[in-house]
Amino acid sequence: KDIVYGEATQFQFDILRTEYAQLNTLDGRKCEVAIVDEVDSMLIDDSSKIARLATSMAGMDQLHIIYHVLWNRIVYLQDKIIEINDKMYLLYGKVGFEEGKMILEYADEKGNIIKISDLRTYLASTSDISHIGQSIPENEELDVFIKKILDIYVRELIKTSIKIPKNFVDFVDTQIPKWIDNAIVALNYQEKVHYVVQEYLIKPVDYYSTGIVQSSTNWSDGLHQFLQMKHNLKMTSETFTTNFLSNRGYFTRYGSNLFGLTGTLGSEKTKQVLVDAYKVDLVMIPNLRRKQYIS
Repeated sequence: KDIVYGEATQFQFDILRTEYAQLNTLDGRKCEVAIVDEVDSMLIDDSSKIARLATSMAGMDQLHIIYHVLWNRIVYLQDKIIEINDKMYLLYGKVGFEEGKMILEYADEKGNIIKISDLRTYLASTSDISHIGQSIPENEELDVFIKKILDIYVRELIKTSIKIPKNFVDFVDTQIPKWIDNAIVALNYQEKVHYVVQEYLIKPVDYYSTGIVQSSTNWSDGLHQFLQMKHNLKMTSETFTTNFLSNRGYFTRYGSNLFGLTGTLGSEKTKQVLVDAYKVDLVMIPNLRRKQYIS
């Protein structure tokens, strides 16, 4: 009854709720002894990982339209960027195939549907394609190009069509690049790899180290909201960090009562980092059985 099992973030949140939110979640329990599995991951690789308590701000729901605009646009662009003749193009119309040839149907300025019956030949022989799209410069990364046109698109909509409350204008201006980055991340993230959907909620997975489902964690800067849209879930509003505690800050609370195991500690420099940061000793434990290698 005196031993509690769990992931580090659960205990970090308990401390934050007790010390900052005054919820007495710990009920008097102190940081006495910790036994950590895979200490190299928890104490070195994830030493800067932070548990944050966040609160909502009134009026944030008025920014939901920006998330929708960005997400719909990036999904649209995903189907409109195509490689033809070893070049990348953003084409506004509908690409298809007829009689073994690639075709394009698009609407002109008057709304008339125009058909290009051999798109490959047309692009190879035409220098100005502004009426059907644009070519992506060969020296520009595709992600950079997408981010640039998304930035222009959403800022133009904010100027002409989307009303932003005055107290959020500066916030939106600084967040747009972060939202764009995370819209792309959300598009590339895979369910049951980077996150899971449980009880209609997006739950991050500690994909790069422990594989633990982080039920109490929400991604910031719009990533959580974009994933909610990706799965047609109810959208929540972004929250703001009010207090936080890093992995290192948490584990140093145990002082000399910090113990752990790992089979992949690595180089002498890595070991020295562990010794210097946490004031611990290292002990090599031999294998229970000698390994047999057959060549």
